[in-house]
Amino acid sequence: ILQPGVVLAIEPFVSSGDRYVVDAGEDKWTLKTPHCHQVVQFEHTVMVRENEPPLILTLAE
Repeated sequence: ILQPGVVLAIEPFVSSGDRYVVDAGEDKWTLKTPHCHQVVQFEHTVMVRENEPPLILTLAE
């Protein structure tokens, strides 16, 4: 159960074709799929608050 004050990082990965990643690459950051499809990752930070909507943080460009 989530309690007020808990902060979560939601980090989904989306691929243009494959359903899973097979390697993190030599740099341990670059994601690779079995058929070399493109992969993107993004992050949202969510803070659980009491009696208020969740606070969602994203980086501004």
